[in-house]
Parts: sequence; C-alpha cells; structure tokens
Amino acid sequence: MTEDSSSESVAPHAYSIPAIAAAVVGVSSLFVTSMPFVATLLAIAAIGLSLGARRQLKLTPGARGFSLSLIGFLAAIWVVLTTGVPSLFAAALVASL
Repeated sequence: MTEDSSSESVAPHAYSIPAIAAAVVGVSSLFVTSMPFVATLLAIAAIGLSLGARRQLKLTPGARGFSLSLIGFLAAIWVVLTTGVPSLFAAALVASL
C-alpha cells in the first residue's frame, strides 16, 4: 500500500520556518532593548510568529521546531515585560503631567 501524499506532508526532520523566524526575531529583540520601541515591535512580531508556528506544528506531525518557537516566545515576552510595559507607564506618567 502506498501512503497518500498530501500537500501538507513534511520531509522527516524538517523544521518549521515560522518557528525559526520566531526564534531569530525574538532573540534579535533582546539585542535592541536600548531602543524600546523597536524592541517591543520585534517582540510582538516574535509572539505572533511563535503562535503561528505552534499552530503549524500541531497540524503538521512531521515538522520540528517546538523548542525554537518556545525560545522566540519566551524571549519576546521578556522584552515586552522589561521594555514595552515600562515605556507605556513612562508615557502615561508624562501624559498625566
């Protein structure tokens, strides 16, 4: 019997492209924390990429990249909490004066 080759089949040990992108963008956001606006934008993009990668990994059984998407997600959350949130508080404080 031959297996049905669908368009969503993945070669063994193939990594998810969104998972790789999430890791790269998430770790990149760590290196630009001296520019909080840029770092926060990169972190938000990394969160979106990692959530998309997780969805793709659940739907595609042969794909790999769970750890990469997790690294990107955790790095992005760290950047949002350490640069994005304080920047919002500072902007709100300045606006209230």
